[in-house]
Amino acid sequence: MTSTIETVRICQECSKRFTARTTQTRFCCLKCNRRNYKKRVRQGKVEQSEKETIEKRQIAKSDVSAKSYLSIRDACSLLTISRTTLWRLIGDRKIKSVKLGRRIVISRSSIDKLFI
Repeated sequence: MTSTIETVRICQECSKRFTARTTQTRFCCLKCNRRNYKKRVRQGKVEQSEKETIEKRQIAKSDVSAKSYLSIRDACSLLTISRTTLWRLIGDRKIKSVKLGRRIVISRSSIDKLFI
């Protein structure tokens, strides 16, 4: 069944006025339709990437909070401070650390005592 309805619409992509042949038409031409589709696909990929990033951050924080001994990187992420600030706290002997070979390890109880 063909329709003889002609309505003046505004393209959702380029905002130009056009005459639509159906009530479902959203774009003035195929080019605008394709541009809008690409935007939606791109936006979906960005949202998926952001979602994965948030999940990875939450997993990393939960892993760090379960450890009883932390590396410098883990301690920085747990306290949300820079490495320089952490080294300053270690130098001022506010946080105790132990050197195991080449690694510096900080006990979780030492960090907890910092806040008491």
